[in-house]
Amino acid sequence: MTRCGLTLACLTTLLLQGCGGDAPESAPGAGIPPQGESARADARSEPSARRVPRAAGDEPLDLVLVTIDTVRADRLSCYGYPRRTTPHLDALARGGLRFTRCLAPVPTTLPSHTSMFTGVMPLRHGVLANLHQGLVYERDPGLQTLAEALSDRGYDTAAFVSALPLRRQTGIDAGFEVYDQPKRLERPGSRTTDRALEWLLGAQEPMFLWVHWFDPHNPYDPPAPWDEAFDPDDGVVEAWMRERRVPDRAARLGGREVDLRTANEAYDGELRATDEELGRLVQALKERGRWERTLLVVIGDHGEGLGQHGEPAHGLAWDDHTRVPWVIHGPGVEPGLIEEVCSATDIVPTLLPLLPALRLERLEAQCAGVDRLAGEANSGAVHTQSSPRQSQDRRLDHSLTEARWKLLRTSDGEELLFDLVADPHELKDLAEQHPEEVSRLSVALDAVLAEEQRGGTSKTRAATEEEETGLEALGYGGAGD
Repeated sequence: MTRCGLTLACLTTLLLQGCGGDAPESAPGAGIPPQGESARADARSEPSARRVPRAAGDEPLDLVLVTIDTVRADRLSCYGYPRRTTPHLDALARGGLRFTRCLAPVPTTLPSHTSMFTGVMPLRHGVLANLHQGLVYERDPGLQTLAEALSDRGYDTAAFVSALPLRRQTGIDAGFEVYDQPKRLERPGSRTTDRALEWLLGAQEPMFLWVHWFDPHNPYDPPAPWDEAFDPDDGVVEAWMRERRVPDRAARLGGREVDLRTANEAYDGELRATDEELGRLVQALKERGRWERTLLVVIGDHGEGLGQHGEPAHGLAWDDHTRVPWVIHGPGVEPGLIEEVCSATDIVPTLLPLLPALRLERLEAQCAGVDRLAGEANSGAVHTQSSPRQSQDRRLDHSLTEARWKLLRTSDGEELLFDLVADPHELKDLAEQHPEEVSRLSVALDAVLAEEQRGGTSKTRAATEEEETGLEALGYGGAGD
């Protein structure tokens, strides 16, 4: 484990093991077992979890970060979904490292990305929502981002984003020499890819490229031919919904009802269309001639309810909203699985040792995430929180997740407990049956929250009329917020 996250991880582990009894049992393999249909992918002859050797040599690597908006891991074929929604990502996962149990720190676009780039949790960096009651959150100015650190070391840096929540006015553009964003609310992933590929033609070495696609976000309207990529009568969506007790209809914030069968079918088409853009990007990187010196990271910023737990959208602390794919491919990365529970906040401390030519002491010192490729197992619990867009009074839900147990503390103080081995979809609250686990995890969660809030600053400013109107059109900050 690097310095990043050492204090918090050690504190959490001690509390989890020392309060209210022994450490809880872990599932075989220290991870979450195959879930329903997903057993097919996890049962393939892939290597078991391992730690990878670090890349050797002094030549800086190129780094490419792909973030996909609103993508839940259990709808991707490399995570076991029966439909082949992500063939290009599947290929990267086979040749790289796949994290089976990665959780977004908060299921909202801007806060989640801010955590990825700074290595700290939302309560520390201060960005808690895209927009809340007419206010825009601003990042703690004392924190450095990955792009700033790489730019300081001579990297050619560029970002190509697809939607208004990641507009440069939020400060997420820090460190990027080129920051390309849509002129309107959002743009198709194909246009974002086009712009990124144009930049690649003249990119200097080494380079850091960030590409963000927004297509899986509501409204689900996949382009041809991906709108007809899957047979709606194959029974896959029906079985998926039945296993998770998804109703036929549910209401979004603001009251609009959604036909969930139709929405789920269209969502698969959006995933397949987005994966095609990943294929285009990978091909361009190979043609550039530095594929063997390119570290490629693909991760989701948050999931999507799709009707599970009665929520079509996202913003809550359920796994449906927070479990995301994370794949790393490139020099020094041995194919395999990491099955322990981890956080998207771990990206920075995990990547830094894979960039051996760099010494990014300031960035390493600030981050609270964990190097998930360190030699020892990192089995600490992972904290996630809801977005204030789901609450009228800015109170938040918080959860603490281990390999087996998950504590969910609602905004009104109720504490729920789920056995993720027996109940991976969080359908049965076991708090009354296991009060000792509730007590143990509750004490640990209090300690985590206290640590995350220490030294953090959360500033807000009034949103401009353009920001407020645009974000409301995307479903943020409206009457239901």
